[in-house]
Amino acid sequence: MLQILMGSFVAATAETLALAKQAGLDQSKILDMFSHSAMANPICSAKGKLMVSGNYDPNFQVYLQQKDLRLALKLAEDLEIGAPITAAVNAQYLRAKQLGHSNADFAAVRTAYDSPAPPSKL
Repeated sequence: MLQILMGSFVAATAETLALAKQAGLDQSKILDMFSHSAMANPICSAKGKLMVSGNYDPNFQVYLQQKDLRLALKLAEDLEIGAPITAAVNAQYLRAKQLGHSNADFAAVRTAYDSPAPPSKL
């Protein structure tokens, strides 16, 4: 259960920083703002700094985070409980894996926002 929350939070941080960068905002200042708000916490600070620097030396790898999300989705399916947020987050970690970041720190989910997603198979 921890990995659902942590993976989602780190992915949301990645998305926020990607939007900030695209908008021309200083990502470090966004992280500083977080540190002075109700969102201040060690994971946001640590993983956010990795995202801004692009240094994804592994602590807890993308493939492990994605595996835990996959297992949570399986549990939700078995229990017949919808988990659309977890599914969306899982897709971003899968994208980071597709981009070659399986063994990088799970903060590398930030890279999922750097390249266009592959065409939909619908």
